Amino acid sequence: MIRVTLYMIISTIIGLALTSQDVEKQNLEIVKKAVEGINKSLPQSVDKFTQLVLVKSRGAKLIYYFDVNSSKSDQKMIEYGKKIEPRIKKGICKSSKRFLKSGIDITYIYKNSSSNKEVLKVEVTSKDCKLIW
Repeated sequence: MIRVTLYMIISTIIGLALTSQDVEKQNLEIVKKAVEGINKSLPQSVDKFTQLVLVKSRGAKLIYYFDVNSSKSDQKMIEYGKKIEPRIKKGICKSSKRFLKSGIDITYIYKNSSSNKEVLKVEVTSKDCKLIW
């Protein structure tokens, strides 16, 4: 009886591992197709200051690159970015819910278009969204 139970437990664990590998492969394919599809329609204006210019992937992570056209200094933009980061995270949680719930993480990188310096980086995983969903 113990051998049968142990065999069933080991079989279940092996089965779960294969399933998670399948999910990981599926996520990589979804990310690849999302990048290809989104990049076809870029650049795209987000608002009067911000433009989505590129989407890349790193494993099961989507990385969105934005250019911000503003006369503000990098330091002022960084300070402003810290203030609006919670709203951006909330927006990502809402707009990318299907990706995040599937284990695909999202990163938004904002660069000052004048200096080409990164002024804000917002990384979101499903754990960040639990209170929002």
